[in-house]
Amino acid sequence: MPSATTYHGREQTSFQMEKKFREDDEELRDYKKYLTIIKVKINVILTNKCQMNKNLYLSTTTTTTTTTTTTTTTTTTTTTTT
Repeated sequence: MPSATTYHGREQTSFQMEKKFREDDEELRDYKKYLTIIKVKINVILTNKCQMNKNLYLSTTTTTTTTTTTTTTTTTTTTTTT
């Protein structure tokens, strides 16, 4: 009497391969999700770093302009003699 493995060899192998492909697909989807999460985190970090650098640059390069107004008063005295 042939064993079950011999009798259903092709069907069992096909089933095992389909199961493995499904598992591989699930692992691939999980890996893609992981990569997406990592990419988002990296973008957030880089965006924050760029903003910090921009703020630092702006804080070191701003100049203060002071306007001084000078008022001059001239007094004229006129003397008349008779």
